[in-house]
Amino acid sequence: ISQTRIANAQNSNLPSKEEINKTASIIKFIYEEASTKDGNGNIIDIDVQKIEKKYHNSKELESLKEEINTIKSTLTPRSFSDKKFMSCIKSAVADQFGVGVVKSIMEGGFYTYMKKKAYKEAAKLILKFAIGSNIVGLSAFVAYYGGKCAAHANS
Repeated sequence: ISQTRIANAQNSNLPSKEEINKTASIIKFIYEEASTKDGNGNIIDIDVQKIEKKYHNSKELESLKEEINTIKSTLTPRSFSDKKFMSCIKSAVADQFGVGVVKSIMEGGFYTYMKKKAYKEAAKLILKFAIGSNIVGLSAFVAYYGGKCAAHANS
């Protein structure tokens, strides 16, 4: 009996098929419809208004909008001072969601999954770490900085 309870408790933490599909569609929308990509498929800009129009506003999307405006208005973006991809990601997004969450999502392959259009795999990864965060906001942040930092690391 106690093993059954443990199994059930563990399963209750897993996202449902519906949650995975919904999150996958959000990630797909962000990557395919609300972003501008470079020749390598890396996101170089995101249309936050388009995301807000479809999914409503959130404090995470407001922060992303401010960050994008700051980057566009400065000659030397503060987020991209390091040459290494992970240090770029950590400096850019860590304040918003926490270093551990962002590092885990990126090391888990979120951006690679998204670029390969493996949206359900990307969704599972986001859902694993998105406790207490806005899924749309977290997905947009990670997608934007994944692209910006990948493009910067390859420059």
